[in-house]
Order: sequence, then C-alpha cells, then structure tokens
Amino acid sequence: MGHECQENKVNHKNKKTSSYFDDNTCRACSHSQDPPVKITKRKAKVEWNWSKPRLELRRLIFEQDQDNIELFRLRSGGEAVMSETKNTLGLRRFRVRGFAKAELAIFFAVTGLNIKRLFNWLVAHPGSSASKF
Repeated sequence: MGHECQENKVNHKNKKTSSYFDDNTCRACSHSQDPPVKITKRKAKVEWNWSKPRLELRRLIFEQDQDNIELFRLRSGGEAVMSETKNTLGLRRFRVRGFAKAELAIFFAVTGLNIKRLFNWLVAHPGSSASKF
C-alpha cells in the first residue's frame, strides 16, 4: 500500500517471491486482515506465486481498458455455452473415437442444448407468437 519492503526473498525452486514489511506499519493499515498478508511477531509477509498474476493489477488494467471489457463481453457468451455443454451435457470426455463421430456427438449435444433453451424460453414467454405452433 505504498510502503517500501524491508526484504525480498526469491525462491526459484518453488517459483515464489516473499516480500517482508514492518509489522507495526502493517498492523496499523486497514488492509492488514486481507488474505495475502501474514503478520507474525517480527515481520509482515506477502508471498507472490509466479504462476498466478497479481489480481489487483489485472483488475485495474481490466477496469480501465474498454477494449478488454468489450472482448470479455464477447468471450463470455461463448464460454457459457462451453461450460454448459461440459457440465450438464457430459462433453468433458467423449465415448466415441474419431473426428467424424466426435463431431456428430458435439452436434447432437448442441442441438439438445438449443432445444432445452427453446423450451425454457417458451415456458418463460407463454403468450408469444412462437408458442402458438
């Protein structure tokens, strides 16, 4: 939160960086109870795992960039379909071998998903013109 760290230790084997701060300064801070901060008797420690990006920085970049927001909006529509086919229709693993059979299995699953969504839409909109067929 704007304070200089006293010491940094880099662990190349575990791919982590540990930053140590003054414990009295950290105890006085309003963010001292946040999960990444571990306050001990002598120091306050923050560990950064190299494989996970710093979430706060990513959130700030995302919040300020309209192109990223638009891209995420487009991506979320496709991700929802993939998530639903994997979790509710069982497409995590295929029971068939070969590209043609896998393509047919995906076609049937997506067709079933569209029928399910159409049914749910018709139930939610009983007076619509599509429900008169």
